[in-house]
Amino acid sequence: MGLYDLNCIPSSRKGIWSGMIGGTVIQTMILLWITFRTDWNKEVEEALKRLDKWDDDKKKPLLKE
Repeated sequence: MGLYDLNCIPSSRKGIWSGMIGGTVIQTMILLWITFRTDWNKEVEEALKRLDKWDDDKKKPLLKE
């Protein structure tokens, strides 16, 4: 059973490496798109809200004297 690309042509002549590299390129493009579309200031605000839930622990000393 051979590997097929988008044109339904057996891609065994291209080799498995071209498929792996192509998949990596597509994955990188998707991750870059997600990274640039993310509102990082909003993400920081949401993370700070979650950290504020644990604010009581910050007031307690870590070591007893």
